[in-house]
Amino acid sequence: MKSNEFIVNDLLSDQKKSQRPESNDDVVKSGFFRRAIPIMPKYLAILCCILNILFPGLGTFISSFTIFCCASHKCDTNLKAFLTNFLAFILQLCSAIILIGWVWSIKYGLLFVHLSDQSEDELTPDAELPMYVRRHSSMDASLMYNTKPRLSTLALAKVKEEDS
Repeated sequence: MKSNEFIVNDLLSDQKKSQRPESNDDVVKSGFFRRAIPIMPKYLAILCCILNILFPGLGTFISSFTIFCCASHKCDTNLKAFLTNFLAFILQLCSAIILIGWVWSIKYGLLFVHLSDQSEDELTPDAELPMYVRRHSSMDASLMYNTKPRLSTLALAKVKEEDS
């Protein structure tokens, strides 16, 4: 009797796996400029954000130099990240006349703060430990809420009686 249950469960799990599309949700693809954004300390990220809001590109210009001293990034080399941020500064400054650069500069500044928040979260000790959540089955629910057991619980008990 038990071998039949395992076969049925294996078939059901195979069907569920085949119905799910194959996707890799853990991999986040970043763009050319996004990888070069420096992950700075919180106070510096806020300063660069304010400068980007007031003077488009100025915070980006300052942040490009932080790559060499106090910030990290996702680019291959420091020079590549610096040149990419410097290019972003030039483009933000030149396109600020038609307001596109100003909006881009503000978005860049907000990304500075957002990335610094994420880096602080990663440094906390709780972030290193995975959190597991156990789902309750209908059997647990009947015990928890002092209700009558459901039909599935009764049927399971009857099957266990037959096996023994």
